[in-house]
Amino acid sequence: MDRSTSKLALSDLKGTSGQLEGTILITEFVRMPTEISLIEDVEFHLNYQLVEDNFEIQLKGVGKFKTKCMRCLGGFTFFEKAEITARMPVDQQKQAANEEILLLDNGEINLVETLEDEFLLCLPMVPKHNIDDCDSYMTEAMRSDSGLEKKKTPFAVLKDLL
Repeated sequence: MDRSTSKLALSDLKGTSGQLEGTILITEFVRMPTEISLIEDVEFHLNYQLVEDNFEIQLKGVGKFKTKCMRCLGGFTFFEKAEITARMPVDQQKQAANEEILLLDNGEINLVETLEDEFLLCLPMVPKHNIDDCDSYMTEAMRSDSGLEKKKTPFAVLKDLL
């Protein structure tokens, strides 16, 4: 089943197991920071299975983000994967509020807020290229190898005294 949605009603889950796939529009993710921006719609995959009186739900989403490297200030893109596994009773009145992992509202799973929370938790606080890809790191390494730049530290004097 292919969907473009932000919420999923538990009544849409038919049978004892299944899989739903779909797309969540980039415009739905309103709480993303301005320094790290989401640049593509998010594809999600939801697997569910009915075990006794509980749904076992696994929700996965992958987001493509754009930001600036804090070393070289060059732009780069990266992917983050959000994965949530939860167990919820078929009858929602039995579930306590503190047990919620998936954000529910009137028997609907809020896919946007759930994935957005997970993305916010896994985004880097200080985004940086991999060391091999960072222009700033490569330039500093080349300068130190060629001897063009000698770094003086306050403790360099102590080294000479030994």
